[in-house]
Amino acid sequence: MSSGRLLIIDDDPAVLSALPETLRLWMPGSVVDLCGTARLALDRIEAIDYDAIISDIRLPDTDGLTLLERIKTCRPNTPVLLITGYGDQTLATQALRGGAFDYILKPIDRDYFLSSLGRALHLRHLSRQAEERLRAEAALRENQQSLHTLIETVPCLLVITDREGRVLLFNRRAEKLTGYTREETLGKPIFDLLIPKTLIEEAKQRFSHPDSGIPYHSPWMTKAGEERLIEWRRTHVTWPNHADPCILEVGIDVTERRQAEEKIAGLHSELDDQVRAYGTVVQDLEASKTQLQEKIADLEMFQDVVVGRELKMISLEKQVATLTRELEAMKAGRPHA
Repeated sequence: MSSGRLLIIDDDPAVLSALPETLRLWMPGSVVDLCGTARLALDRIEAIDYDAIISDIRLPDTDGLTLLERIKTCRPNTPVLLITGYGDQTLATQALRGGAFDYILKPIDRDYFLSSLGRALHLRHLSRQAEERLRAEAALRENQQSLHTLIETVPCLLVITDREGRVLLFNRRAEKLTGYTREETLGKPIFDLLIPKTLIEEAKQRFSHPDSGIPYHSPWMTKAGEERLIEWRRTHVTWPNHADPCILEVGIDVTERRQAEEKIAGLHSELDDQVRAYGTVVQDLEASKTQLQEKIADLEMFQDVVVGRELKMISLEKQVATLTRELEAMKAGRPHA
């Protein structure tokens, strides 16, 4: 027989003693909580999601119908069994209309009580399964919506194909780059649409032996006939209605980057040529500088010689002038100074 977490609400000590004992005997594994008033019971019910609640229809602080209404507001899926006396048939009928699972007449028939409680627990078990399924479906829908949003907004190409290359998913970025709509691509071999003819066989070989995670470069042809270079990474994914793993390819258009790299490489080559040319010029200039320095040194030496000779000539001229004056004085019979 089913077991679960149960709450018994009654102010009769005999009931609070007998019912838990019966449940422990006939529903082993059940956890039974006891309350003597509706106020305490509602505090428990708000805190604990019981599998079933058993309550007397008459309580010291409220009647069972009011309590039933409060329970259904707080825990609408929890089955409630109301215990009533023979004189409370009208209340019992109202209770059933108010959402009670069943009512149990006093004195309590054990077999009927256990049978009714077993049905209530089974119903609660089914309702919990339904609630869990609804939560799982809601979470799945949320995840699917999040995945769809990610697929359509991610700044790269996302393409899923089967092992034969037939397109199963073609995201918005891929549409924008190629000019093809997803309706034009879905179900069609990717080789017929996007792969340059000279590379189709190579692409088919790659699809027949896919390597996950290893980046590779492959050109795509757009609908307008423009070739774009794409850097791809691939992995395997499961896909609805496909027994074999499918291929998810994530791509980035690197056409401009490759063109920039080639341009930079060309500029580097030109710069190297210029550096080599300038190096030759610098070497020639260094040689010319050395020769010029040598000539300057020779000129400086020559200048020193010339200056020395000029100084000697000046001294000699002075000596000649002095000798001339002395000779003139001797001719005149004057003593020389």
